[in-house]
Amino acid sequence: MDGRRLGSLIGCAGGLAFVLVSAGGVPGAWWWRALGLVLAGAVLVAIVVSRAPAPPPPDRRALRIYGACVLAMVLAILVGARVLNALGETDLVRLWVVLVVGIHFVPFASAFRQPLFTRLGATMAAIAVAAGAISPWVSWAPYAGAVGGGLALLVFALLGLVRPDV
Repeated sequence: MDGRRLGSLIGCAGGLAFVLVSAGGVPGAWWWRALGLVLAGAVLVAIVVSRAPAPPPPDRRALRIYGACVLAMVLAILVGARVLNALGETDLVRLWVVLVVGIHFVPFASAFRQPLFTRLGATMAAIAVAAGAISPWVSWAPYAGAVGGGLALLVFALLGLVRPDV
């Protein structure tokens, strides 16, 4: 499986997990879960039927950037979650995860020569920040932010297959 298809498969799994795990805290949960499943199905179909040529294999520099970003993401999630839990802000942990996952994609744009990663990272970060900003007044905002982050991952996983130039 080429890197584009593998990346879309990983994005699909992560996006669907965000949606399925967090939708229960959002009004209309069944609708959000159904939308997530439909998008995931579209990604899987696109993985199979896409005729886009495989991108060249990543070079060592790209793989180093990838590894460093994934390691930094995992550490940031663990440390941030611990801090938020200690502060009694457990509801914000899911938004912290969306923010960090989004930010970790940004360096991939140059590493893999795919501008789509910048747009994905910015979208996820914006969703997390917006949901966090309204969370003092909207109790389900952290759940909605995680669902929104998951839907963004699913949409960009699909775009990466059908419009990789986006």
